[in-house]
Amino acid sequence: MEYQQKYRWAVTGLVVMILLNAITLGAIWFDRPDQILQEDVERPPRDHMQQFMKKELNLTDAQADTIRTIRGRHFREVRQLMGDLGETRNEYFEAMTNSGQGNSDIKDSLSNELTSRYLQVERMLYRHISEVGNVLDDDQKPRYKELMKETFIRGRHNGKREQRRGHERK
Repeated sequence: MEYQQKYRWAVTGLVVMILLNAITLGAIWFDRPDQILQEDVERPPRDHMQQFMKKELNLTDAQADTIRTIRGRHFREVRQLMGDLGETRNEYFEAMTNSGQGNSDIKDSLSNELTSRYLQVERMLYRHISEVGNVLDDDQKPRYKELMKETFIRGRHNGKREQRRGHERK
């Protein structure tokens, strides 16, 4: 009789643990805070950025076409540079994981190259922002400056991280 009672308790414990695991997994998979969902809705996807900018800045068709061309060129250049950067990062990782003394110069060289390329990406970004700003008229520039400030200076990703931690964006 005692054996059957222990068996029932063991089965009951197993069922409770399975239920708790299922609830935990469900919470992880399906429970997203409303703030994050709302932010995803507010942030226009890259494909719709052109329409978003046209609406927000009241762009003319000519301005929109020029900006589309500038953006296309910018993203092609950045994509190419990021591909090169990825290759250099892989080489750097390989050099870092090889513990030989002779590869110190290689590590320094790759580190300098990575730094240079990251700076180049930043320069390209600010050149792009400037080129788009030059297409705008004086009435559109203040709103454009606001949009760029919201996007790049305040740091959209830092804001998301803070919201996930329960802090409000400042």
